[in-house]
Amino acid sequence: MIPHEVGDIVPSDTLTLQCGSCEASYQLNGVIYCGQEHFTACLIINKCVWQYNGQQNNGCPQKDKTCTMDLVKLSQRPALAYIYACREVKDVVT
Repeated sequence: MIPHEVGDIVPSDTLTLQCGSCEASYQLNGVIYCGQEHFTACLIINKCVWQYNGQQNNGCPQKDKTCTMDLVKLSQRPALAYIYACREVKDVVT
């Protein structure tokens, strides 16, 4: 079942997770929003935000002129998923 609201969760731009003797850093690369039986997305590429809505611009992402984004809602659609990419993995000295 897909939740209708994520609630008060606000994602971080970066995540750091420890796994065994390694530490991995992840960078937020996108957000998927869902509502009204339709999804939209924001993609973050080189610190610029691109908005995707398959019903606009012939299905091609459009660059946001302000390079900012609301991580919780887009056009009244709540965020459904946050997409992170691994940026660095390093050994942790114990």
